[in-house]
Amino acid sequence: MNQEIQPFNFNGTTLRTLLIQGEPWFVLADLVKAIGLTSTSRVAERLREKGVSKTHTQTAGGRQEVTIIDEGNLYRVIMRSNSPAAEPFESWVTDEVIPTIRKTGTYTTPQTLEQRSLALMGELTTVVQQQRAELEVVRPKAEQFDDFLSAEGSYAVGEAAKVLQRAGIEVGPQRLFKKLDELKWTYLRGGERHIMQAAIERGYLTAKAQTYFDQNAGVRKMAAPQVRVTTKGLTRLREILLPSIEELTQIAS
Repeated sequence: MNQEIQPFNFNGTTLRTLLIQGEPWFVLADLVKAIGLTSTSRVAERLREKGVSKTHTQTAGGRQEVTIIDEGNLYRVIMRSNSPAAEPFESWVTDEVIPTIRKTGTYTTPQTLEQRSLALMGELTTVVQQQRAELEVVRPKAEQFDDFLSAEGSYAVGEAAKVLQRAGIEVGPQRLFKKLDELKWTYLRGGERHIMQAAIERGYLTAKAQTYFDQNAGVRKMAAPQVRVTTKGLTRLREILLPSIEELTQIAS
């Protein structure tokens, strides 16, 4: 496969793209670099095989073969990344890159509503099958998660993210904080995160007093309380972030 490469610039990093049968494809190595990941090969292992291909491109070191991925795999990489660059990159691709590619690329015959519906159903079935397989892999991790939560206590958000990772959930501290805000368990005010009273009453979150030393005043002052996730809160987060196989079966039916 040898198509015309069209480069775009994202904060100083080049993203090479090309149009294949009217659909945008992207050089995987460029995507990995743009959102701050480190291993192209590890990312490639988790992609949908149907949306991965090879092409040749001219570089400073000569003609080279590169891995390219389709739009579906592009979003799969972005959504699974904990990198702070992932969200602005997704907005940039959606708002600028893809419209430009489609505008300057070749014409493709529009699909009928029936054809597009069938394609979307096939795509959804593939995703569900992959998620089922992944859930079978993480089931033992979920059991370990239950054992780990048998002790009483609460966890800082960074610690809570690591516990959820033991259950097979890809989430980092920043993404978990964002999820807590979305669930209305927490909110930001004056640059500091506070806990909603309802989350405390339900036993999902608790607060730990914190202080800091004010060098100008020479005294120790109270800071915003640290947000901590209880074992009940972690269990609820796992239910939200890791749907059961039964739920996925309902989606596919």
